[in-house]
Amino acid sequence: MARQRRELKRGTRYGRLIVIYTCEFEKGVPTRSGLFCECDNVIERSNHDILQGKIRSCGCLAKELLVANTKSRTKYLKRGEQFGALTVLGLAERTEAGHQRYHVCCACGTIKKVFGHNLKRGNVKSCGKCEHHPYARPNKELLGTQK
Repeated sequence: MARQRRELKRGTRYGRLIVIYTCEFEKGVPTRSGLFCECDNVIERSNHDILQGKIRSCGCLAKELLVANTKSRTKYLKRGEQFGALTVLGLAERTEAGHQRYHVCCACGTIKKVFGHNLKRGNVKSCGKCEHHPYARPNKELLGTQK
């Protein structure tokens, strides 16, 4: 008994995608269709994946869901919080991926933007240009004099 082949009709909507064309059937090759996404991208995928519901967008949906999920569980840093020699001044910006960059002030007075996850993990503790950073300039007291 042969399987019944399901054709995708032009103009049919699957998630955010609308079928704009279907490639001709070739034996042994999965049938593919061209799809137009709501974000104005055109992609081509196999009919089987579309009918199974594996494909709902060109990839824009996954990006939006990632950012939305990140926003809901984000814990913002508070103004005045200390991380080594750095003090948080406030939120500077959010990236498309959902990361936060903060304006921070170093003990030496330098103001710069730093990612919040780097502050929380302890990757950044100073501006990198002052004596508060142990690797910025060699400290003569620590090195001593060698002869």
